[in-house]
Amino acid sequence: MIDAAALDELRAVAGEAAVLEHDPMGLDGARLELTIAPTSVEDLAATLGVCASRRLPLLVRGGGSRLGLGNRPRGARAWLSTAALEPVCEVDGDEGVARVGAATPAADLDAAARGAGWRSPFETSNPLSTVGGVLATAASGPRSLGLGPARRAALGLEVALASGDRTRCGSRVVKNVTGYDLVKLYVGSLGTLGVLTEAWLRLRPKPEAERAFAGRVGHEGLALAREAARRSGARAVAIVDGTLASAISEEGEGDLLIVEFAGDEPVVDEAEAWLRTRAGELAEAPDAVGRLHGLQESPSTAALRFRISAPTPHLEAAHSMLRERGAGVITHPGLSQTLAFFDLESADTTGVDAAWRAVHAAVDPTVGAHAILEQAPGWAKDGRDVFDAPAATLPLMRTLKSEFDPAGVLNPGRFVGAL
Repeated sequence: MIDAAALDELRAVAGEAAVLEHDPMGLDGARLELTIAPTSVEDLAATLGVCASRRLPLLVRGGGSRLGLGNRPRGARAWLSTAALEPVCEVDGDEGVARVGAATPAADLDAAARGAGWRSPFETSNPLSTVGGVLATAASGPRSLGLGPARRAALGLEVALASGDRTRCGSRVVKNVTGYDLVKLYVGSLGTLGVLTEAWLRLRPKPEAERAFAGRVGHEGLALAREAARRSGARAVAIVDGTLASAISEEGEGDLLIVEFAGDEPVVDEAEAWLRTRAGELAEAPDAVGRLHGLQESPSTAALRFRISAPTPHLEAAHSMLRERGAGVITHPGLSQTLAFFDLESADTTGVDAAWRAVHAAVDPTVGAHAILEQAPGWAKDGRDVFDAPAATLPLMRTLKSEFDPAGVLNPGRFVGAL
């Protein structure tokens, strides 16, 4: 329990209505009975200052769509929610940039960008996703091949630090970094170094043409996907093995190849003509990429979901090895990524061990390959680092954490090395 004096101080800075005591809410073993939801960035920063002075550890959450990502929390006492912050969304159509609040739903950003003749740089399938959550988790989807990673979209950030101070990094329009790029440091840090409160984002141009195709393919599917990902205009390319493909298309058997092109009309025409020559059986499938993204993010897809990153030449071997070990596999050659899904019985620690062994057998760290366990029940994370981080990187990560959050109040235990 949090003592009465601390609760009084939190109510004084965040507001009486912003501090809510409730029945325990669990996350990977942590059971929290308090949620603090400030309505302004100023109040949020002041709340962090109180928590730092009292060494009150917090779990930070936005829309909650990706709370499953991360190690088991350590010692957290309360939720810090950004949900009550103002959902700012200002689009500059002339410059192709947007000023967006952390609490803004990612779907609202997409709608505003489209209204101004642009597209959001983010691809989200969950209506709960917020811009702050997308950036904090560096979320990606199948269209990241064409849209680019979240780090590339973020031009500038405003951040509330663990000390209660507020800071800004990057710039409004053009990145002009002469020292360390703090934007890249904050994006993907799971809120362990600071709470993102606002972002300047580079929007994506609206393509003149968009066409998606899907169809069952034979053993040549992965090679076809690799070729398609290299074509100009490729926005999403994936090969989905037969055990998962029926969730996207019930027609046919075997692996499912999904390809989406976007860009100028002549570029898309040329790419489609090439695809028809190489894989004539593929049919137009406007919703295939959206269904693929939903499949990848659905918590019901499998009990364990790994994301393996590896140089493209090594993906084919990883793809095959994981399938042989019983995983459902989706490979994105253009992103140099493979997703592996493993079914798991309740409290089956043997199954978790077997899944990790399969992943380690398929991942060669000497070529820069790496794996993250993105989805798992809390008990399956016990005693493990879901980021599977090389030991050599941990001293630097510890130094960063101690510099940015010396009191250890922001998402303790959730990041690399249980930091």
